[in-house]
Amino acid sequence: MPRERAEKVIPLVIVPAGPLDPHHVQQALEQLVLRHEALRSRILLDVEADGRWVQQVLAHEDVTGSLAVFVPVTTGAEVRQHARSAPLPVEPTQEAVRAMICIRDGVVCLLKISLSHVFTDAIGARAVENDLRALLARDGVVLPPAPQASSFARGPADPTVRANTERWQALLARAPRTCTFAPASRESHERVEHAVLPLPAASTRGLAAFCEGSGRPASLVWTAIGSALVQILTGQCDQVFRSTYGNRTRPDSLAAVAQLAQATYVPLQGSACDSFRNRLDMIARAVLPTYRLGEYDANALLDWLNAPENARGTVFQPAFEMNYVPPMPGDAAERGDPVSAETYQSWMRIDPLAGKADLALSITHEPDPVLLLSARRPLALHRGAEQLAQDCLQLLRALITSPDSRIAVSGVSRLHTLAGLTPHHSGAMIDLEAIERMVLSVPGVRSCRLSIRRCGEACSVHAHVHGRNFGGPENLLSLLRSRQRWHSGCVVPDSIDLAR
Repeated sequence: MPRERAEKVIPLVIVPAGPLDPHHVQQALEQLVLRHEALRSRILLDVEADGRWVQQVLAHEDVTGSLAVFVPVTTGAEVRQHARSAPLPVEPTQEAVRAMICIRDGVVCLLKISLSHVFTDAIGARAVENDLRALLARDGVVLPPAPQASSFARGPADPTVRANTERWQALLARAPRTCTFAPASRESHERVEHAVLPLPAASTRGLAAFCEGSGRPASLVWTAIGSALVQILTGQCDQVFRSTYGNRTRPDSLAAVAQLAQATYVPLQGSACDSFRNRLDMIARAVLPTYRLGEYDANALLDWLNAPENARGTVFQPAFEMNYVPPMPGDAAERGDPVSAETYQSWMRIDPLAGKADLALSITHEPDPVLLLSARRPLALHRGAEQLAQDCLQLLRALITSPDSRIAVSGVSRLHTLAGLTPHHSGAMIDLEAIERMVLSVPGVRSCRLSIRRCGEACSVHAHVHGRNFGGPENLLSLLRSRQRWHSGCVVPDSIDLAR
């Protein structure tokens, strides 16, 4: 199970177009759970399988009794408050889904569902919503048989999974290990800024026309926008971006409620002289072959990237994340009120080893395109999510109107946080004083002097350390690795000379 997935839920909010009987809604939910084994699952540690997490499918009657909670409401304001409130938490060791049914004047006025991200991805959530709307539409509806999650299951020991993992390792062997937006220390939980921006109609039409004329899908165009934004903000043209692949190649897979999506990390080799068209073509060449790689062991890949012999002195972190959710066949035409532009904040648990980016772009269709931009610190400390979303919109306009113009002259301003920092061969922009402070924070280190050696446009860092009681250089390097992951703009020195 990927490290960051256990606490994440996918929320669904359904506002009935007409009156619905609470008993009918309860029956529809029970039919839904009976239909999909993923919705009556939980995870548990299997002591007989080396302590690995395994999925257990529960009997129908063991789930439906605690599936939904009924909440009486008396005003429209209460309904809106429940619709906008935080999603219901789901504990995947106990359940896969929770539902809240709001009742006003004896009829259902709001249905709010949380799906554990352990058991389904966004495409599976769409299947849940479409099935539920069909079940709510009328009594006695008969849906075609649904493909089950178990028919897609493959473990990390599967030969194909192992081979695909090795292919990803080879692809990322020479790629940058990180991208620095600003030097900063990280916390175990951090505030994240979010901006929701529906695309203006002119941009939507312009994007559709550009995609039709260029033959490039919108998903690659938005990836080019993310890549261009990172280049302008940081000056880094060689990047790795994180995305999510559906792994839904079987004809019946779009109807499966299952967690088939995986994070993938695609290296991009850009140039400071690139035009938007150059960058888009390069992204197409980089991305399209990875679609054929298939399922792999995500945890094993991250462990490999963060192993000392591969890490180049820094914990692996992609430059940005790009997720594109296209309109799916069978999507409900009505999804409630139109999405409005807004900003909000949330708290996120930070796991430096999880391979998450500090800048994330997501495109959904409600039914028109909507950009959700999320910015974690240190980026959010220096440019807010709302401004970053507007930067993306400006870059989109530049791409679709002047695709042969250079990215560097698009009018978006660079961050001022990297002045005075030094490019490192890991991809990081490093603060030598911060690295020195990190070394001196190890008990027993009395003094530290750093020197750098140029290797092309980047450098390596070497530390001359005086101290005792922390073991030899290898032990000191190990202690520094555990500290470095919490410091953006720092790297573990490439070598250490120890004087006692």
